[in-house]
Amino acid sequence: MARVQDGVFDPAVEVGRIASQRPAAGFELKRGSTVLVYPSLGRAVQRVGDLAGLPPAIAEAEIENSKLVVGRTCEVYGQADAVVVLAQTPAAGSLVAPGSSVTVLVNRVAATPRYIMPEFVGNNENDATRVIRALGFQLADVQQVPYPGVAPGLVLRQDPSSGGPATSGTVVALWVSR
Repeated sequence: MARVQDGVFDPAVEVGRIASQRPAAGFELKRGSTVLVYPSLGRAVQRVGDLAGLPPAIAEAEIENSKLVVGRTCEVYGQADAVVVLAQTPAAGSLVAPGSSVTVLVNRVAATPRYIMPEFVGNNENDATRVIRALGFQLADVQQVPYPGVAPGLVLRQDPSSGGPATSGTVVALWVSR
C-alpha cells in the first residue's frame, strides 16, 4: 500500500511525479507493508523580499540571507534624500528559484533640497537675512546703497533674482538702502 506524503522540491523530476520513496526501490517488503511516496513540487521557489528604502549594505545582506545572489547594482544620483535602494528586479514578492540573482537600483548621493528663490526686494534687511540663513543660503557682503526717499535698511535689489531655482549653499547678494 502506498501513502502519499508532503511534496519535495526536486528540479530533476516533473511536478506531480514521484521524486522519492521509502523504503527505496528494490527493497523487499512483507505483503501489506506501507511505502511512503513523495511527489515532486518541481524546482524550489522562494519569495523575493522588499529592498526599497534599505541602505545598500543591508539590502545585500537580505539578498544573501534569502539564499539569493546580488546581481548588478545600478546607480543614480540625487534621486532620494539618502543612500538607499530605490528599485529591484525581480520585484518584491516575486517567486524565484534559490540562487537567482537580484539587481538593485541604488541612489548613491543624497538629493540636495531645492527651493524657489524668495523675493527679498522691499523687505527689511534683517528679515531677509534671517530667511536667507534659515534656508541654508550663503549671504554675500551686503552692499549699502544711498537711495533718497527710501527708509534705511530696505532691500532694493537681490541676486539671484526671485522665482528662480536655488539649492542649499546658494550665495545671495543684497543691495540695501542706507
